[in-house]
Amino acid sequence: MNPHATPFAWPPLRAWLVGEAQTLIFVLKTAFAAILALWIGYRLALDSPQTAVVTVFIVMQAHTGLVVAKGFYRALGTVVGSGVSLLLVAAFAQDRFGFLAALALWIGALTAGAAWYRNFQSYAFVLAGYTACLVGLPAALDPNQAFEIAVTRLTEVLLGIAVASVVSGLIAPISMRGDLLRAAQARMTALTGVAQRVITGGMPTAEWGTLHLAATQGLASMASFRAVSLFADARAAAENRALDAWLTQFVATASTLQVLNRHQALLADPGNAAVADWLAPAFLPGLRVLSGTNGQPLATPDWSALAEWAQSADDWQRATPIPADFSPEARRLAEETLNLLRQSLREFLALGRAHQSLISPETVALDDAPNPPDAGGKTQHRHRTDVLVPLAAGVRAALVLALMASFWLATDWPTGPLAVTIAVVVSALFATAPNPARAVGQMGQGIALAFIAAIGFQFGLLPAVSGFDLLVAAWLPFLLATGYLMASPKYGAVGVGFGLFFSTLALPANLTAFNPAGLLNSGIGLLLAVAVAGLSFLLILPPGSPWYRRRLRAALDRELRRACTRPLSGLRGAFERDTRELVRQLATLPGVTAPEQTQLLTQALRLQTLGRAAIELRRSLADAASADPAPERLAPVLRALARQDAAALNTLIPPLLRPDDALIPPPLRPGALPARVQHYLSLIHNEFAPEPSPTEVPLVA
Repeated sequence: MNPHATPFAWPPLRAWLVGEAQTLIFVLKTAFAAILALWIGYRLALDSPQTAVVTVFIVMQAHTGLVVAKGFYRALGTVVGSGVSLLLVAAFAQDRFGFLAALALWIGALTAGAAWYRNFQSYAFVLAGYTACLVGLPAALDPNQAFEIAVTRLTEVLLGIAVASVVSGLIAPISMRGDLLRAAQARMTALTGVAQRVITGGMPTAEWGTLHLAATQGLASMASFRAVSLFADARAAAENRALDAWLTQFVATASTLQVLNRHQALLADPGNAAVADWLAPAFLPGLRVLSGTNGQPLATPDWSALAEWAQSADDWQRATPIPADFSPEARRLAEETLNLLRQSLREFLALGRAHQSLISPETVALDDAPNPPDAGGKTQHRHRTDVLVPLAAGVRAALVLALMASFWLATDWPTGPLAVTIAVVVSALFATAPNPARAVGQMGQGIALAFIAAIGFQFGLLPAVSGFDLLVAAWLPFLLATGYLMASPKYGAVGVGFGLFFSTLALPANLTAFNPAGLLNSGIGLLLAVAVAGLSFLLILPPGSPWYRRRLRAALDRELRRACTRPLSGLRGAFERDTRELVRQLATLPGVTAPEQTQLLTQALRLQTLGRAAIELRRSLADAASADPAPERLAPVLRALARQDAAALNTLIPPLLRPDDALIPPPLRPGALPARVQHYLSLIHNEFAPEPSPTEVPLVA
């Protein structure tokens, strides 16, 4: 036996420690912050030091920037909610029904605001809403102490925020930037793999939809960095600009690859074999540039080789005329495919520059930064939201409060205020979750476990505890388990429910009272509150209902109409952002089967393709320097596209693509349009052609 060996030298244990290092750091930091908050709460003789511990569990995140951002918005929401609660108590001190009605309206309005916005701005709305309930109900029961109750509550919350922020920032701080760059690299690797398959023959439409969903979710996660970067890094402004440019260019590159993939499907048709053979030399360098020695996709392309390929494709197009014996349709397919290849290579190179800018935002000069498609347009980062979603969230929260408050008043239940408060908190907090009923169910499991554990802790361990050190020793196993559950993607909601309510039920206040009946009443009240909140999500506009799915599909149709009619400034970025969010919502709806998800994604991809083509068509018309009144000639096409009128498009577009066709009556023969305009018209026509293009092509190994 090696006398110098340590337990950590055992390979399986060492591998586990390395893999779980970030989780272990989070667990230990959370435990230390909770212990510190409780100790300070006792030292300051706060009425409820458990509130500071609960705040630590709510605010604590793996990354320092997230902790500070969430703490800031929680403090803001708590201040606003406390102020409103005092106003309501002053206005309705003698009218409990008026007070509850006004409180329901406030909570409903703020919950609706939370569903309208995203990220931690949404969290501030939630906090401002339910803090009015947390502070207002106890204050309404004792109006003479209302101000003291509000100040005490605010002090306990701010203490928890301060402790969590300081601990997260001073002890093994973890920046979000590392995760951002790793996520960007993962998306680059995935896109390079997709590009390799597209260049070397194409990939099935159904598989493209699955990859598109994964990319959409990854991009949404990366975009959330923007909301917290101001709290994480002094270089936040430069990093946000670099991230915006990267996201925009990534979407542009992926969009062009998607259209090129559709053309590869057309080239796979035996009738287009001659066109495919003629284009083969232009595509030939792709496998060498995008693949490693083992044939697998590179993590990132060889940028110098990619630039040489782009230049050679340009030179090849100039030096190699399209064969004269090609039909007009074959010539158009050859021109469009070659132009798409060249455009895809240019956008890949621009994405490479954006990637370098993201890695080192302060070292890239402004003039050297990639020029996103919407440069000059105002950038907006809030997703478009169906107005019925926040409306339903607000009505749901208000009804939950009304139902629970009515039960409390009718039964004179001692734990009624706690049950009302928790029901409102849960219904507001999970209003923006993709599957709120499932999340509430997981939190309910955590509360049930916390209730059972609190009974054992209070009646088994707590009587033997004397002093803060023994209290910490008895609490520590539960504390570590809470942190580990919170860090788990699968059981995070269970961990949050356990941590919040074990602290509330089990930890002693400054004035400790042995009250078994109170503990049982509180536990039952918590479980009832969660059950009512979960039931409200199943009954009031459940996210997976067929009606809600139709609303989302209709929202995608509206985005296409906007692409055809709205001003061009900033339109491409807004279209990509909003359709990407709608696709994510459609694909993550609860109760959607795999075939339904495939169908939804196929329809969404089609609408995205049409919207991009409409925007680029309008931009090409705006840039075309021609005396020909092209915009007036194409206005009927755009109106028909906005209606998705296939018959009208199949009548209007062919004469524009074949102005010299002898079969077209002379009155309908217009002058030739610019090549780029014809390219986007052809893309639109392909989507509405009577005979659909192939959707399955052989995969190239």
